[in-house]
Amino acid sequence: MPEEESREIERFDAEERWRCPMLGGPVTFRYCRLLNEGLPCSRILECWLQKLPLVEFLKTNYSTEEIQRVFATKKKGRIERMVETVEEARGGKPPDPNETGS
Repeated sequence: MPEEESREIERFDAEERWRCPMLGGPVTFRYCRLLNEGLPCSRILECWLQKLPLVEFLKTNYSTEEIQRVFATKKKGRIERMVETVEEARGGKPPDPNETGS
């Protein structure tokens, strides 16, 4: 990646968000930009759209295929991941959100 392109994609990296909905604490834009195997977190628009020109940033720095991959599936929230971890530690399987309780 040429140095100019590298600086463009990194230009918001130092920006901070006071609370990440997945982690529950403060994060930098850099963390959100790289979270998904080098691609942005699927919640990047929810979290940063009010603060940064995100649509332009995404179009400039990522291909259509990469953007589709980022937003194709929603990531589980912090609470969902915690419940699954507790269930796995207990030896049970995580609850299936599609099952109805009887």
